[in-house]
Amino acid sequence: MQPVPLSGARYQVSTTPAHDPIRSSDGRQIFYLEDLPYGDHRLTAVEVDTGAAFKYSAPTGLFDNALDPAGIWAYDATPDSRRFLVMRREERAVSQPEITVTLNWFDELRRRVPR
Repeated sequence: MQPVPLSGARYQVSTTPAHDPIRSSDGRQIFYLEDLPYGDHRLTAVEVDTGAAFKYSAPTGLFDNALDPAGIWAYDATPDSRRFLVMRREERAVSQPEITVTLNWFDELRRRVPR
């Protein structure tokens, strides 16, 4: 990590090869993918404090072996950082990829979950 504007300071928050970092919306966490053996990956979190002196916690593994980076951004966090949208490996052979598009999903949600 480097502060912006650049000051020349650098901090290595990962302890293993890692990539695809994102910052939580409140700025208190950094998430990234750790490389594991055999091409697997682990979603990892580091608590950060960007106050007067930059401080960070030891990395915490959240979950692994289900992510499929495949050259694209494989995950994102919800605004509260309690859930993640994750690209997963296909567990069965599929001859044709499927795409499902849901239109007017708020109407469907209101129908299924009335106030």
